[in-house]
Amino acid sequence: MRSVINDPVGEHYWELEVLFRTAGDLPKRLGSLSDALRGQHLLHAKMYPLYEKCDTFCCAFTLGLRGVSMEGMHHSIREALGKDVVSLKHKLVSQSEVSSSNEPPRCGSLDEAGWAVLLQSLAGNFGTGALSAIHSTGLEIGASKGRELAQLHAREDWFMLLMKGLDALQSSGWGKYQLLKTGTLPHNIEVRIFENLECKAAMSVHPFENSFTRGYITGLLRSLLSDNIMVREERCIRKGDDYCSYVIE
Repeated sequence: MRSVINDPVGEHYWELEVLFRTAGDLPKRLGSLSDALRGQHLLHAKMYPLYEKCDTFCCAFTLGLRGVSMEGMHHSIREALGKDVVSLKHKLVSQSEVSSSNEPPRCGSLDEAGWAVLLQSLAGNFGTGALSAIHSTGLEIGASKGRELAQLHAREDWFMLLMKGLDALQSSGWGKYQLLKTGTLPHNIEVRIFENLECKAAMSVHPFENSFTRGYITGLLRSLLSDNIMVREERCIRKGDDYCSYVIE
């Protein structure tokens, strides 16, 4: 995708979301999509598999159009991907919205060793009460992120907002996530976190559970679904599993 990125010009931009089947050849599909976007003013591109259990991939772009309408862009993408296109969505955004959304908030961070010291100190001084406080903190931060995303992307489906909320967690270094559908209801979801920072930092802290991560996911989903859902940790790296698994109930 780097080959189609240009410096942005113009006053208005579009957010474009493309869902498509990979048909067993993701590099080829991405190459075809890249060709369809060539020459446009692509500011940002984000790509990820939608589900592990089905062959669907998502690409989200912010771009300015050059010499083509959005209808023409839809036609080019459908022509490039053919019957593999699952859905195409777009919305117009102003340059000021793009600029403001690209200004990252200031944040401080601790590495794994730093978090280990912090968690050991909290557990040593406050015992199991520390777990409750950490969970409540994650719950509020997740809920706040959900409200923020719902306000910024009012027209987007809640599931896409969930992925944006998990993207924020992932980009902050908390681990790499996967989403899986576990049933027919909208909230039947499993969130898998690989390389979970909280879990690895707490290896030497007893007793401990991944309170912040579970709280964040719970708060995020409660704010997006307006439902008092519960999240249960089913698998854990501390117990020898390859990832931490959070099942929504």
